[in-house]
Amino acid sequence: MDGGFFLRGRGSVPKVRFDLYQRTERRAGAGYLGAIRRLLVLFPFRTFGCRIYIVSVSGSIQSMPKREVLRGPNIPEHAQPFPPAVKIGNMVYSAAVGGDDPNSHELPDDIETQVRNCFQTIRNIMKRAGGTPGDIAKMSISVRDRDDRAHVNPEWIALFPDEEDRPVRHTSVHDMPPGRLIQIEFIAVL
Repeated sequence: MDGGFFLRGRGSVPKVRFDLYQRTERRAGAGYLGAIRRLLVLFPFRTFGCRIYIVSVSGSIQSMPKREVLRGPNIPEHAQPFPPAVKIGNMVYSAAVGGDDPNSHELPDDIETQVRNCFQTIRNIMKRAGGTPGDIAKMSISVRDRDDRAHVNPEWIALFPDEEDRPVRHTSVHDMPPGRLIQIEFIAVL
């Protein structure tokens, strides 16, 4: 048999074979044992009733994209030792974005201003990452008081005006450090 992988179906899904190794190669190490030596990954997982085996017969090891820390003068830093956001490949992951003013980095007392600051900082992070807020796939919003959720929706609608093109969102109530009334985490795909 040649090297490759199978998409083994269940029920009405057919069994399909994808060949990755050609038997006609005549170079050193190109035989069956050479192909086995070059296998880097055999990872089974299930999806939609099928088992898929991904097999790599490449002779090189591919490294994960480098992590890029996203910082800037209009992106407030955390007091803790971690960055405000990172970009890995085409993915952007934020830490908790607080209500600090993106320019002065001071924390206002009222929820309306903190919410507005959070959403502006998110815009700034996405711009620094080379994307737009439209690239955001998921947001997790934490508020100190359940009644504060009403202050989030106007900024949410301003950032994502098309109701058919909004990220998923989860809003929950959490204890937060003193003075903090809202924090938002997000994941984006550029």
